[in-house]
Amino acid sequence: MRRRKASQPDLGFVAPHKKFFCQVLEVFPVFLSSFARS
Repeated sequence: MRRRKASQPDLGFVAPHKKFFCQVLEVFPVFLSSFARS
């Protein structure tokens, strides 16, 4: 069997992390602004 190219990661592994990363990016600015006020 030939190995899969390194440029093509397993979508089953990437998809959940990508969703989590997007949620963090949405919450992070709100957290920063609230932290800066206090």
